[in-house]
Amino acid sequence: MICSKCGTNNNQDSSFCSKCGTQLEAATGVAINDDIPSPQPVKYAGFWIRLLATIIDIVLIATVCFALAFCIALIYVFVSTPDGTPAEDSSSYVKPVFDCLFFLIVPWLWFTISESSIRQATVGKQLFGLKVMNENGARIGFGRANVRFFSKYLISTWLFIGFLIAGITAKKQGLHDFLARTLVTKSNT
Repeated sequence: MICSKCGTNNNQDSSFCSKCGTQLEAATGVAINDDIPSPQPVKYAGFWIRLLATIIDIVLIATVCFALAFCIALIYVFVSTPDGTPAEDSSSYVKPVFDCLFFLIVPWLWFTISESSIRQATVGKQLFGLKVMNENGARIGFGRANVRFFSKYLISTWLFIGFLIAGITAKKQGLHDFLARTLVTKSNT
């Protein structure tokens, strides 16, 4: 499929041009016609708006984790041992449970399920009209969402440089986006 804007030859199943990001006309079901205005190019979400969306998501994740850890601690406090004596002090168990919930389980489910869902975005991304998609403009699956999520952990060990490159690459992709072959776009509205 030829892009009407830059002339790049793209895959037939592509929704967006691989070079300039313009939405391909055949993907919209519109016949190519000079009387029809060309579609708006894709707006890639930059570093700062993505950072703000992530901060919102982290606050929401922390709230969920605190609530879960509190419930687990309450349950543990009120559980008795088989001989009827109260259970041990639960404070030594709350931190490891919270750490596991906060740093792995809840964020993993939060990001992978929401980014591979029909909405293609977490709550933070939805607030700013952002969507995660593959390089052809289609919704990503749960497997690719997992690659994207765990790539974030990998690149965070390198002083977050992998996130910072989203501010300077042509399609505003972080290293985790390159590894998962994903894009984050901003709606035109």
